[in-house]
Amino acid sequence: MNRQFRTISSFMRGTWLIEPTYAEAHIPYINSYLAGNLPTKQLLEEDDDDQEADPLAKIGFALSATTDTGSAPQTRYSLDDPELPDNSVFVLDIRGAIFKESTCCSVGTEDYCKLLDQAYANEKIIGIVCLIDSPGGQLSGTPTLYDALRNPAKPTVSVINEGLMASAAYWLACGSDDIYATQKSDQVGSIGVFVQFEDRTKERELKGIKLISVYSDRSGQKNKPFRDALAGDDTLLREDLNQAADLFREAVEQGRGARLKNGKKGSADDVFEGGLFYASKALQLGLIDGFGNLSTAIERVSQLHNAKKSQAPASASAVRSEVVTSISVENPAPVGAETAAPALGDIQPTPAQTGSGTPDQSSTQNQNDPMFGFTKLPALAAVKGVAAADITAAQIDAINAELTAEGYNIGVVSQADFTAAQTLQTQLTTANTTITTQQAEIERLGKQPGTMGSTVPKAEESISSAGETALSETDQMLKDLKQGMAGGK
Repeated sequence: MNRQFRTISSFMRGTWLIEPTYAEAHIPYINSYLAGNLPTKQLLEEDDDDQEADPLAKIGFALSATTDTGSAPQTRYSLDDPELPDNSVFVLDIRGAIFKESTCCSVGTEDYCKLLDQAYANEKIIGIVCLIDSPGGQLSGTPTLYDALRNPAKPTVSVINEGLMASAAYWLACGSDDIYATQKSDQVGSIGVFVQFEDRTKERELKGIKLISVYSDRSGQKNKPFRDALAGDDTLLREDLNQAADLFREAVEQGRGARLKNGKKGSADDVFEGGLFYASKALQLGLIDGFGNLSTAIERVSQLHNAKKSQAPASASAVRSEVVTSISVENPAPVGAETAAPALGDIQPTPAQTGSGTPDQSSTQNQNDPMFGFTKLPALAAVKGVAAADITAAQIDAINAELTAEGYNIGVVSQADFTAAQTLQTQLTTANTTITTQQAEIERLGKQPGTMGSTVPKAEESISSAGETALSETDQMLKDLKQGMAGGK
């Protein structure tokens, strides 16, 4: 299908998370289409770039993480290049409006996710860097790309490519371990949702056009939010947008965790009110982690990768919790320019300090830790909200495999196995009680004469020296008894 047609189709449907000025600039384009002023042939003919063997090669490439990025321009590799060096970082270029499907204006989130999956599967890739310059885009597809970036398999860092990281673009960037701005003029935020449409009723009336919509008696709720809004009541439409805004906020809070320093509710510094912030202010509010460029981001990916490798499995979550709350780079170079980058010694972590001068652990803890983010464990996320009895054995195996891979000393069992374990525990407790009771009874009976014998030592009996035969006291009693009986006769 022609990309221009898909672009117009995307603009006219669905919910958008996009910086308003960008959206306003495209309204004339949409109006031209609605007025029939765009040539049909232009909309229907195939684009030349649709015939490219690999159109995605333009927006995804790999760079060696072990090469001095400041010494000379680096060689770019494709993921299937046999010359791809070990310890490489995959760079994903995300720019322009974000669409679910690839269009004439932008690569879609579906294709971005395909590239990320290929990078995660490549053993020579140690992590991901996303270069982002985007006003936002469609709601559809954005959460999926966010989930893809939150994959705990490899570290991810996002960099504002000297421009804008707004709305849907910021949503997906929150899936990264760290977010950097390139310049102080970069803008971040616009965390919000809106919809815009035109009421062309009077225009049609002037043209003598009457639009008639007939709904089934059984479809009273169909399109009701929009029908009510056209009639002047936007209550239902606002409720629908509020749900999307809540999902946006959840993603930001989940991705940024304790780093987020939101202002007072409803104030200009409340990041969830939809404001757009310049980079320095965004850093204060915890929307980003510092300033840097492509080289800085590659170095950070290497740090996270090496830290994870050096940790024991049980401490894997601690690696993902590592945070640099501020990275200061003097006069950072544009991300796109392959010029000299700051050395590692120039990168200055400045974690929050407590009164004792030691880092404040509460402020360095990052809820980007996969344990706190369902989307970091996709198999676990898949059963969210599912009744325990409905979770399959295959799902449980997948969840346990994820937990083991991340080094967690915990596991998940089925409801049936859990119930069976409870039953066995009850039976074991009952059996132990019975054994204890029986042991006490054996101890008690063992102190009495009887078939089980006696544990009481027998008293030593004295031996009489009277008579020719030595008799015990018992024998003597028996002898006297017999003699008495004989005398009685």
